Amino acid sequence: MKMDNKEDLTKSFGENAHSYKISNVFSDKEDLDRMINIVGPSESDIALDIATGAGHTAVKLSKRVKEVVAIDVVENMLNQAKLLIKENKIENINLMNMDVHSLGFKDDYFDIATCRFAPHHFYNIEVAIKEVYRVLKKGGKLYILDCSVLNLEEAKATINNIEKLRDPSHVNSYSLEEWQDILKNGGFKVLYAKNLKRQYILPDWFDRMNTPAKNRDKIFNILRGMSENLKRLYSFDERYITTYYVELLAVK
Repeated sequence: MKMDNKEDLTKSFGENAHSYKISNVFSDKEDLDRMINIVGPSESDIALDIATGAGHTAVKLSKRVKEVVAIDVVENMLNQAKLLIKENKIENINLMNMDVHSLGFKDDYFDIATCRFAPHHFYNIEVAIKEVYRVLKKGGKLYILDCSVLNLEEAKATINNIEKLRDPSHVNSYSLEEWQDILKNGGFKVLYAKNLKRQYILPDWFDRMNTPAKNRDKIFNILRGMSENLKRLYSFDERYITTYYVELLAVK
């Protein structure tokens, strides 16, 4: 188990922070609206947005809650979030440089915690979930949206290999079933769990992380070598690669 991956994250995201601010993936209105409908925030809530990145989730939440504390370990990402907050003239978001594995908040503090497209970077998912559980109030809600893998051993090995070739800071994508176990073992009750079939649009997906040409070639070689069953589930061509997201809502 890795002790820390802040250096990998800083390299991967510090150099590419602006691309995440303008990315259609992270600012997708349909995804963000669905998050609000699933979470059901109220005006009195204090929310924690974990690994906020360029701040799109925090900005969306800020219009529905009393306060948002948005954290990230990458300073350049926080700088992009600061710009987005300023552009939207929002005053109830507090940005902090902080690691989810060691949250500097008192127990039972937040009503809501959100985390979009980040848990696959957590070097110890059990510790991270334990920390989130600690800082949530009883009855507090945790919303997660992240890249995932189908619950097949070939898919888990193949897709995580591809993800790491594309982005060295990738740790692990979990299946829906694995996520349910992680959350239950962390003390949460899972209220909602769903797989969403999506596509990585190429070359944007590679360009966002400055993936070297040799790694792009390796990825396509791996895809071409998949079993026929996996090729049906993970179709691809030069324009896209099929992927799956996992979306979850859990309560303390």
